[in-house]
Amino acid sequence: MQDQVENASVYAPSSNATMITKGSKEKWAYNESGRDDRSFGQKVKDFFSNVYDAIRNIKWTSKAVRSFILLLLCLLLLIFILYLILNSIFAPYSVRSLFMYPPVCEECFKKNPSAVTYRDPSKVYIHYYSPAQAHFEMIGNPPLKSNSFTAVDFDTGFIAIADHALTDDNGRHTTCFLMELDRNALPNIEVLQDGLASSYEEVRTQFGWQEYWQYVPEKIDAAQAQSKFRDRIRDCENVKWYFLKHTVYTKDEYCSDCAKNMMIM
Repeated sequence: MQDQVENASVYAPSSNATMITKGSKEKWAYNESGRDDRSFGQKVKDFFSNVYDAIRNIKWTSKAVRSFILLLLCLLLLIFILYLILNSIFAPYSVRSLFMYPPVCEECFKKNPSAVTYRDPSKVYIHYYSPAQAHFEMIGNPPLKSNSFTAVDFDTGFIAIADHALTDDNGRHTTCFLMELDRNALPNIEVLQDGLASSYEEVRTQFGWQEYWQYVPEKIDAAQAQSKFRDRIRDCENVKWYFLKHTVYTKDEYCSDCAKNMMIM
């Protein structure tokens, strides 16, 4: 009798009603037919519906909350990486470099006709720092006497110059120069981008570096100088500022803090 009762419990009919879940009919139809007849839109709708049901029916324990926050952070990170990829594809090149070859030294050739006329070029790195600013890093060779950093703000029309010769023992700049942008030569950043896009990586000049410029340095307040730029100039923080005022007169001026190391072009 006991054996019969055990056999009856093993082979007793059971109901599958409690085993049917949402979407099981679609899965069963897929397995039977060998293909999924749902449209792409229906698949997307079913996917988000299943995700919504899973979130709604989840038991919000501390472990589940941590998992949900981790999933959300991963999603935000994925969106950020996708933004960087798309921005790098569609945005203009953020950094360019140029070799600037100086003009031939005619005086040197007159003094020594057998002298080698080749002179090492200076290298310029152009960084589109923001929609308003372009930064230039100059690695100078003669006739340039030092390296320098230049920030051009096209929105405000001002230029910041930091000569790398004017630094402290820790390599931080001690002095920065402010001057107005010549809109006739460089009206906006789009003109700069177009010019660099159509230029070669090597630039040779015959006359440009032979011009003479005269500026009178005038000390100005740091807050006043920094207000001339839309974006902060990190290379010119906690420094002394001098405004370079253009003059047509060749009058000698002396700047007690900066003239000793200023580069004369």
